[in-house]
Amino acid sequence: AVTTYKLRNLPCDVTGEQLREVLCHLGFQGTYDFMYLPMDPTETNNAGFAFVNFLNSGLGDMFVASFKTYKFPGLHRKK
Repeated sequence: AVTTYKLRNLPCDVTGEQLREVLCHLGFQGTYDFMYLPMDPTETNNAGFAFVNFLNSGLGDMFVASFKTYKFPGLHRKK
């Protein structure tokens, strides 16, 4: 089963710490074992996407449903 999910269209100025805080805020602390937020090598921003590996696919599906309408407070610029 798929456990790694790609989050797309992230604000380019969101940091890894902010993304971890969102996961926690949405109730997913301790439900994943890996998160990767690549940085744009030509800028100081992220690349606009991230990967999160959940401990099982059910958790990933629940996260996708929760994250679908999430808005990052104060961060609106997209890649």
